[in-house]
This record gives sequence, C-alpha cells and structure tokens, in this order.
Amino acid sequence: MLSFGDVRLDETGRRAWIGNRLSAARLGWREFLVLRVLVQARGLPCTAERIWHAMPAAMRPPRTNQIGVIIHRLRARLGRELIVTGGGGWRVADAERPEPVRLSPPDAT
Repeated sequence: MLSFGDVRLDETGRRAWIGNRLSAARLGWREFLVLRVLVQARGLPCTAERIWHAMPAAMRPPRTNQIGVIIHRLRARLGRELIVTGGGGWRVADAERPEPVRLSPPDAT
C-alpha cells in the first residue's frame, strides 16, 4: 500500500481510496500510473515530462501533453481538489502541508 495525504493506493489491484471513503475507485492503467507518480512525489509538483518518463514505455501515451488529459480524468473520478496545479506541475493536495513562509523585505532604517 502506497499513501500520501488523503490518497491510499493498492498497487496490485489498481485501486485508490481517497480520505475516509469506504469504497475504492478502480483506475485504468494510465490513471493509476499517473496517480502513483504524484503520490510518490509526496506533495512536490511533477511536470508532464517527469510523469511521462516515470511510466513504463509500453503504458505511456504517445505525447507528454496527454498527461493533462489523464489528470483531468483523475480529477473527474476522484475529486477536483485532490490534484493541485502549481509550482510548475501537478501535485497531490495535502492538508498537512504548511503554507510557504513569506519573508518581509528588510527595514530601511
């Protein structure tokens, strides 16, 4: 079982549990592989190229821009709030992830 944030993945059955839901969603191979890459990244953004290269060659879509289509399908099936866009890619949302610290410019005294 692989997990991060609210996502738990069963790698043998290609199933995903989100939060406290009792039922699991069975995913297609590409959906599962993309979500696995995002979970393994542990909240760090992943580009389409990184996700594409992490997939087995036989399972990759023909072009990297098709990763966005797979992300769209995952959001439709598992919830839009699960996968966040930003920081140069996509990442799994994590409620425990701290907000970035904003530093004030030094005082000009």
